[in-house]
Amino acid sequence: MAARKKIHSPITSAALVAAMVVLVAGSFILVMSAIFEFERGAEQRDARSVDRVFDTYQGIILSEIERYSASNTAYQKIEAAFDEDWVAQRFGDDMAGDYTHDAILLLDKANRTSFITSNGKLSAEVLLGELMNDDVIQLIEKVRSRFLAGLLATDESNLAFTGQLSDLSGVVMAQLGDTVGMVAVNAIVPDPGGIPMENKPPHVLVVVHILDELHLAMMGRSLAMDELKVVPAIPDGYVGTPIKDGREETLAYFAWEPIDRASKAILANLPLLLASLSLIAGAILYVLYQNLRAAQDLKLREQQAVYAANHDMLTGFCRRAQFASLADKQLAESGRVQTPVTLAYIDLDLLKEMNDQYGHVVGDKVLECMARKLKTFLRPNDVVGRIGGDEFLVLLEHRGDDQTTQAEIAQISAELNKPIELEGMRLEVGCSLGVSVSDPVNGTSCYDLATLTRRADLALQRCKSEGRRQYRFYDPVMDQVLEERRYIRDGLKRALSNNEFELFYQPIVAASDCRMVFMEALIRWRHPERGLIPPGMFLSVAEQEGMMNEIGDWVLERAISEMSRRPGTGVSVNVCACQLGDENFSHRVEELLTKYNFAHERLILEITESMMMDRSDQIRDLFVGLAESGVAVAIDDFGTGFSSLSSLHEYQFQKLKIDRSFVARIGVDREADSIIRTMIGLAKVLGMRVVAEGVETDEQRKFLVRAQCDYLQGYYFGKPEPFPDEGRQKQVLATSA
Repeated sequence: MAARKKIHSPITSAALVAAMVVLVAGSFILVMSAIFEFERGAEQRDARSVDRVFDTYQGIILSEIERYSASNTAYQKIEAAFDEDWVAQRFGDDMAGDYTHDAILLLDKANRTSFITSNGKLSAEVLLGELMNDDVIQLIEKVRSRFLAGLLATDESNLAFTGQLSDLSGVVMAQLGDTVGMVAVNAIVPDPGGIPMENKPPHVLVVVHILDELHLAMMGRSLAMDELKVVPAIPDGYVGTPIKDGREETLAYFAWEPIDRASKAILANLPLLLASLSLIAGAILYVLYQNLRAAQDLKLREQQAVYAANHDMLTGFCRRAQFASLADKQLAESGRVQTPVTLAYIDLDLLKEMNDQYGHVVGDKVLECMARKLKTFLRPNDVVGRIGGDEFLVLLEHRGDDQTTQAEIAQISAELNKPIELEGMRLEVGCSLGVSVSDPVNGTSCYDLATLTRRADLALQRCKSEGRRQYRFYDPVMDQVLEERRYIRDGLKRALSNNEFELFYQPIVAASDCRMVFMEALIRWRHPERGLIPPGMFLSVAEQEGMMNEIGDWVLERAISEMSRRPGTGVSVNVCACQLGDENFSHRVEELLTKYNFAHERLILEITESMMMDRSDQIRDLFVGLAESGVAVAIDDFGTGFSSLSSLHEYQFQKLKIDRSFVARIGVDREADSIIRTMIGLAKVLGMRVVAEGVETDEQRKFLVRAQCDYLQGYYFGKPEPFPDEGRQKQVLATSA
């Protein structure tokens, strides 16, 4: 037995050792197989993470360009009446300054370039040639077709887009020279329910991002990997995922070095690992822990990226698209149970001016402070969205009865309009609020976000027109006012071509002998349905619609043309700010005077005090040039606006018109009498002749003559009438006598 033990002991030991070796080797092989499989899975997960982060990054880019392309102002300045200066400011300065786009293009319906700006990374040949490949053109046409398909007539003359804003944008990858870039497209559209639209293909905003180190670094911050790069082929030792164009053809690859391979470390230390399974287990646990932590970190970064795409990082409020999504859900639920909801449209007053005066850092802190104030009034189900630089939409859940809702809106307005103490400064900030309420009880039931937004915007505009820093609730009368403005606007578009405008003339007489020396030309609109419409009812609409330059030019030419048939009598014509801003204005005046053989000394151009706020060299040089040619420039409605002694001296006006509000108080208010004498004395010192407006009584005439006023104008000498006949001057003299 002892011999057998000696014989079998080595075999048993060898078998045991072999078994142990086989067990260790088998365990090692199983462990290594598991590690290799895990690493392959990690590479696949990394690839999916890169794809998800890239999709999120594309979403952020689309959100950025939507902010600049989807607004009432953008639609008006591009589609309604193309404003080249505004486009350059909006996209060339503001958008290019806010974001790191490599190129920004605005294309018209024929895909012609209306505007382009670039940081120089792409050549003009690429931007104007290779960029417009089949994939990009197909994407643009798809966006335009979705826009046209989504247009729906809301009444007899207006159109509205009924689709989703997300349908009007898209992204495609493209080969741009020797680089690969992302091309994002968004149609130019107004706010939902904001303004009437036209049934035509819209302009599209095109943004180009080259996948270079800058943009890859921005993506890489959301990934647990180093040296993410774009390559034509995946190098050895790297892993990657393809970048495909719209035809699913591979343009290039995202490539990165994988996390340290545990298998390499294990094989390099094979003798030690074979000696102890515990070390192998420890290495496996370490690798599992590292990968688990990396996966958790990556998941957190993905969540942060999604949050950043849907929320404004400065205030924490939703971006436009996220707000629309959440608000639609909230409105659907409120509509289902028929509970009231309130939508407040908040506009921060003078934020742009504050940024210009104190800088954007202070402006951002003001925004943060206003956001904190607003949050104190919010309940868990309320939804807030920052839809513009200084604009917010707040959807408030049911607050109770109407009195409770109005009281809370009043509290919000009062709190947001309180001064802010910031860095030792007391800043007088404020806001205007337009509010629309959907309440089945009082008959205002409406759970459509676009309609509620439109109503709140109407209330906001009413609030601004009445002085800002307050709030207004929507009233159906506001729709009637808007409809009236649309009626006036549509009529103005045809008034010039149909020769519906007329000029009435009111005499301006010499104070000394009541001899008519000038006539003021005053525009009237003879509407085919409403008859004669005074200027106060349509000039403000014309100014907002950008028609004043054309109307002002018509008035100037018609006045010179008609008065050229009245030798010896001058004419006074009101001009608007947009005319003065035209660099060809003085040339146009000279051209008309020559055309109708009208003496320069017979023409007076009247401007209002508000125009003097723009103290530019161009305006000053214009006035000097007109004066040197013999054309007089008069400041109208003096005493009611913003003029100062320095501006009167700087611009060297030839005539000063005292506003009728002062003349009306002659003999009634001693202070008014003293003010008029002071005005006349000031004008004399500055070498100006004085015209008093609104003279209606003989007592007023006599006072002004004693005060040494030069010219008089008002109903006492004649009302505005159509172009006068030859006997008009005699009638004026007879009346004054």
